Amino acid sequence: PETQAENFYLIKEKIGVKPYQTPGNSEVGKDYRQLKKLLETGKWHKADEHTWEILLQIAVREDEGWLSAADIDGFPLTDLLTIDQLWQQYSSGRFGLTVQQQIWESVGGKYTELCDRVGWRVTENRKYYSELSWGENAPPGHLPVTAWRHRACYGSGKLTAAENFARIVGRVATGDR
Repeated sequence: PETQAENFYLIKEKIGVKPYQTPGNSEVGKDYRQLKKLLETGKWHKADEHTWEILLQIAVREDEGWLSAADIDGFPLTDLLTIDQLWQQYSSGRFGLTVQQQIWESVGGKYTELCDRVGWRVTENRKYYSELSWGENAPPGHLPVTAWRHRACYGSGKLTAAENFARIVGRVATGDR
């Protein structure tokens, strides 16, 4: 009973830090209704693709198809937190940038171990984007994919996947809640 009480306290504490409410906040006037609709209907693959489109649109990088270090560092924090909160809310806390950031911390910032934990790597082979799991049975932190597009060991643009990932979740970790 004491362990259960302690676990409930920890869960309540985590929920209190990150309330599950639908945000509509955007520093750049982005409309998140389409992402919300995809997530609430469980269309995880389309929601992931739409999330990537949003990131590129906000950074004005649609033509390039990737984000630079400066794009990630300058990305509007409100929008990043809105995307994260929507993913968390509609996956019942299984997916989202904060979930990924917590796993990242738990593995000591080791990208290969993160890939193992979130299912981006199986038996020492990093997955291709087309091989990902698109259901609620995917491992916690499996989605969204914001650090790579082709294969989990390749980045997108000039940064490696590990560098992209560290920058993105680093922004979420230091962001105001």
